Amino acid sequence: MAVNQKLQMLRKLDFDDFCILTLMSDGHTNKDIAKWLYLTPPAISHRSLKYISIWGDSFFDQTTEFSKKKLSESGIAVCKKMKATLYIYLELPDDFRFVSLYE
Repeated sequence: MAVNQKLQMLRKLDFDDFCILTLMSDGHTNKDIAKWLYLTPPAISHRSLKYISIWGDSFFDQTTEFSKKKLSESGIAVCKKMKATLYIYLELPDDFRFVSLYE
């Protein structure tokens, strides 16, 4: 894929997307992510459709239900890159973890 195409894909993402992808890579559910970011679970599901439009159907594991989607290997790789980018932006250490709202 050309650099221009990659940049066009990344332009579709906003700060919430980076946070959502980081939390997804940590294994949080849509419900937890929605509470953390003050969004609704359907809003998180809608964002999931956006990620599929950017990275394709292989972003999520195809064997799971839509409401309980899990990241595929390629999805995990993308989320780890987004997580690293977010940590650089926020000047957080590499071992920082978002804590659950229930802890």
